Amino acid sequence: WCSRMRSMGILPTVTTYSTMVDACAKGGDIEGAEMWMESMEASGLQPKAVTYSSMVDACIKGGDPKRAHQWHLRMQAKGFKPSAYSFSVLMNGFAKAGNVDGAAGLLSEMALLGVKPNIIIYSGLLHACTVARKVKVAEQVFQQIRVDGLKPNIVTYASLALTYANAGLWSKVEGLLEELMQDSLTMNSHFLFALLLSYSKGKPRQSDRAEAAFRKAMASGMEINQHLRSVLNSALGRPRCQLVLQDLKLVGR
Repeated sequence: WCSRMRSMGILPTVTTYSTMVDACAKGGDIEGAEMWMESMEASGLQPKAVTYSSMVDACIKGGDPKRAHQWHLRMQAKGFKPSAYSFSVLMNGFAKAGNVDGAAGLLSEMALLGVKPNIIIYSGLLHACTVARKVKVAEQVFQQIRVDGLKPNIVTYASLALTYANAGLWSKVEGLLEELMQDSLTMNSHFLFALLLSYSKGKPRQSDRAEAAFRKAMASGMEINQHLRSVLNSALGRPRCQLVLQDLKLVGR
């Protein structure tokens, strides 16, 4: 492609190469993105910060956060200071992989570079804890959010709630629900899912609490979805779940 441009007397620019890297990033094509990066440097052109960001994004979408981190460090070696957004892209990759150590390491890097973490960064770290089922670490992260003067949002609350839920700690999730309401937030379907899941995994199972919470949420106008149906079924048992759905006229919706 570049050869055709040169044969026509058109020299590829940094923008040209960056566009190709970005196109590969959108499809998670790590090898393709790296090929264009190498071609750019071989032609004597220097990638811009946005080009490196696209390369990092390609690695994340391709499911290789460690490779993404290598490109992140390479960008810094070229004199570019990563932004909070750049770190959030990396954090997302480590979070999906449940790599708590990698995600926590990014916070240390941010501190060294003087980049202040935002609520998106912390939400990503909490998600990593959820995937890895690290309850204690998740609690520490949540506490640090307030120490840093940030206000948890519903995503942050739902992430910690899901970490508790996977361990069957329903009383902890209930406590979080009270806390989020004190923060003038409203429970969404993700938090309700975590609450119902915590009841289903409680020992013993908390079916009465699950039904009461579900009825209250539906009465408040929350829309039911397949995830809520599934977890309600686990919390109540199929026969009782069907009776509740019929009573609330939610069958078939």
